[in-house]
Amino acid sequence: MFDGVCKLCNGVVKFLIRHDPHQRLRLAAVQSEQGQALLKWAGLPLDDFHTIAVIVNNRVFVRSDAFLHIMGLLPAPWPLLKVLGIFPRFLRGCRQNQ
Repeated sequence: MFDGVCKLCNGVVKFLIRHDPHQRLRLAAVQSEQGQALLKWAGLPLDDFHTIAVIVNNRVFVRSDAFLHIMGLLPAPWPLLKVLGIFPRFLRGCRQNQ
């Protein structure tokens, strides 16, 4: 899920679509009906959501955890970025709110 009014988020979505040849990712803007339903299911804020979230096997990842999980689903070399997961969340530089 991504913020559909955020230009940076939309750029990232375009990048993901280009780099997901096996179409493993399903994307939804949080402002869409599907996005709102997923936010509600995940217990995330419905009206003030300014980050990225990923749901995998009924588990919710947000912020840098979501980003790193997504990178792991893309073809090489992108999964190499998962090594950043060794750093504590507060050092990964995500200042975005839920």
